[in-house]
Amino acid sequence: MPEHELVASLREAFVAGNDERLERESFEISMEVIHQGNRWPDDLLEALLALFDWATFLQAEHSSLVVFQLYVNWDELSTTQRDTVLRVLAQAYPRFADRASCFYFTSPFAWRGNRVMCLWM
Repeated sequence: MPEHELVASLREAFVAGNDERLERESFEISMEVIHQGNRWPDDLLEALLALFDWATFLQAEHSSLVVFQLYVNWDELSTTQRDTVLRVLAQAYPRFADRASCFYFTSPFAWRGNRVMCLWM
């Protein structure tokens, strides 16, 4: 199965180090969620979460742009999708180089009633 078009484009932008394209493609994630009736398509979410096991993404300066999309579109995730996202984020957390990514999924998720600890100093 080919990778979701948006995520494939994000991968290309990360490899190229193209910050402007990263911003644009990250924004397109929200537009896709809206276009799908304010719900996360499973194929998009699955492909996006696969990035969290990719060293290039985890070491990228602006990986937080993608994590931010999960935060701002949290309410559009189903309960099952939220559980999956939290599990993936917890596993990826110690490997993120971009501390803004850590902020986006600790502070916001913590005040949303989830048990996520801030682990960086």
